[in-house]
Amino acid sequence: MRKICTGRSSPLLKGSDPKSSPPYKGGKLFGSDPTPRSKGSEIEKMAALHLQSHGVEILQQNFQCKMGEIDIIGKHKNELVFIEVRYRKNTFFGTPAESVTFSKQQKLTRTAQYYLNGHREFRSLPCRFDVIAVTDQSNKPYSLPGKPYLEWIQNAFDSI
Repeated sequence: MRKICTGRSSPLLKGSDPKSSPPYKGGKLFGSDPTPRSKGSEIEKMAALHLQSHGVEILQQNFQCKMGEIDIIGKHKNELVFIEVRYRKNTFFGTPAESVTFSKQQKLTRTAQYYLNGHREFRSLPCRFDVIAVTDQSNKPYSLPGKPYLEWIQNAFDSI
């Protein structure tokens, strides 16, 4: 299988680095009693707005094929970016970024390859895999209930 991404080798998830963006400074995360689907949709919209405010051109959201789904596909600084958005209400069982397991990384890689096969205009671009990790800050000191904390982890993992 052809490796589709370029870049330095890295551990599975690098975690925060200096290139990571500051937290989202938006308002209350959810309205009253949202369904899981509407909650996910709202988080993905928030992530897309955050990415756009940092110069990412959103090409497609919720790309689905027989290989899987990619939440957001964008172009940033002449790179094609495949972005996985993860949310956790709290971190008792791990962070949102930690939930992007090795098998999920494999699935994202296969889905990205499928996308590139259908979009040949992007095949010459280097690409990377990012993670947007969103948590509710209500369990952190000095934070307002329901305010989201968003972390953009660029180049979170290499293609597998």
